[in-house]
Amino acid sequence: MTWICQDCGTSSPRNNSACRECGGFNYAKIDTDSATAGYDGSDVPDEPTSDSNRKRDYYIGVVLGVVGVLVFPYFFFLVALPEALFQLGGRSLQDVLGGDARDNPFLSGSLLIMRWFGNFLILTFILGFLLGLLFIFG
Repeated sequence: MTWICQDCGTSSPRNNSACRECGGFNYAKIDTDSATAGYDGSDVPDEPTSDSNRKRDYYIGVVLGVVGVLVFPYFFFLVALPEALFQLGGRSLQDVLGGDARDNPFLSGSLLIMRWFGNFLILTFILGFLLGLLFIFG
C-alpha cells in the first residue's frame, strides 16, 4: 500500500505523518498490490493528524522541554549547546535524526526550548569571559 501526498505528489509508506517534502497531510491511497485491488479500505492505517493536534503536540513538547530544563539543567545542557550551535549554521539536531524524528512535533517543541537554553548558556559564557577580562585588565 502506498500513499501519495495530494499537495506535492511525494509517495509515503503511510498516511499518519506529515509529508517529508511539503509538510502536508493530504494523502490518497494508491493500490500497488494487485491482490488488494478493489479493497474497500476498512482497515486503513491511522488517519493523518490534524493541524490542531500537531500544534497541541508541539506545545506539549515545549512544556516538556521547559520542565526538563528546569528540573535537569545539568543534563540537558548536553543537548542545548549542540542545538544552539547547529542553529548558528541554520540547521537543527532534528535534521540530523532520521525517520519519524524529523516530523515529530513533540521533539520540535522540546528542541526549541533546548535551543533557547543553549543560547542562554553561550551568552552567559561570553559575558562571564568579558567580565573576567574587564576585572583582570580593568
